[in-house]
Amino acid sequence: MRTRRLALILFALNLLAQPAPARADGDSNHELTVMTRNLYVGSSYEHALAATSPAGFVEGVSTIWANVRHSNFPARAEAIADEIAVNRPDVVGLQEVSLFRRSVGSEPPEVAFDYLAILLDELASRGVAYTPATVSMGFDVTVPAIEDGQFVNLQLTDRDAILVRSGGGALEISSAESAQFAARLTQPSAVGPIPLPRTWNRIDGTYRGQRFRVVNTHLEPDPGVQVEQARELLAGPLASSRPLIALGDFNSPADGGGTATYGLLASGGLGDAWGGSAGPTCCQSELLDDPVSQLSERIDLVLTANGVRAKEAQRVGQRAGDRIAGLWPSDHAGVVAELKLASRR
Repeated sequence: MRTRRLALILFALNLLAQPAPARADGDSNHELTVMTRNLYVGSSYEHALAATSPAGFVEGVSTIWANVRHSNFPARAEAIADEIAVNRPDVVGLQEVSLFRRSVGSEPPEVAFDYLAILLDELASRGVAYTPATVSMGFDVTVPAIEDGQFVNLQLTDRDAILVRSGGGALEISSAESAQFAARLTQPSAVGPIPLPRTWNRIDGTYRGQRFRVVNTHLEPDPGVQVEQARELLAGPLASSRPLIALGDFNSPADGGGTATYGLLASGGLGDAWGGSAGPTCCQSELLDDPVSQLSERIDLVLTANGVRAKEAQRVGQRAGDRIAGLWPSDHAGVVAELKLASRR
């Protein structure tokens, strides 16, 4: 009898050691992890935009180019790839995914820095594979600069992108699109007006059979243009009955003390996945070499609607230990959120 009782106890303990079966409604399988990350171009544009003469504009562009090289995205991409590799988000919304091309004289332009390719290479070297589901092209400018005493032509293409984690089969993308906002800023400068279109990305898909939509964007800082862009989002890619997630650098403080955009999105039915004790996400110093964090406002957001609920959210890249080569990974912190999608009926 004692032997049989011991056998029953061991059997029971073995059952307890097994993972619990998934609930019949599939709730435990509907947790999607997302991330928003502004990569930071590497300089303020004001050096050129504040110039009052063409010569001053070239000098300003030269300062921007020197700052971009100093801010060393190839090194910073290592830190950002570490963030992604540790947290393994299923979907990553990226902003300021810069592409720099450079030429001398009549030579054809060559790629100097491709932030997307650099980051994807760093992820692959960590054994973490991500695929760009959609990449949007924002403003594209070609300007002269002086580099090491010679004139060069610099072409900067601003991009936003959505990456999805490869492998596993749980995540399937059914459609994707990108577009520029109709509302846009045209910036006056010493060399003439410069159009600065902004963009959004959208993917539709399923995660373990549950439908979802993710929208990624980087809104214009100018309050009037920004609000119009937010209205375009609400009338366009955010007008969906799918479980909905909006990621991005919205340039609108979540405390309501800045532009009206955060309140407009909230009144449109979007809830903040990271409230309560949430910390600031912007912005470090221009050269990223400040030893103490300068983050002071929360403008990088994960917003949800249509049954999506946040289980957990956190910042990444905001601690002193996250710095690499003496630089912060970006002038923004990133936000990672684990979300519960609506249950299947």
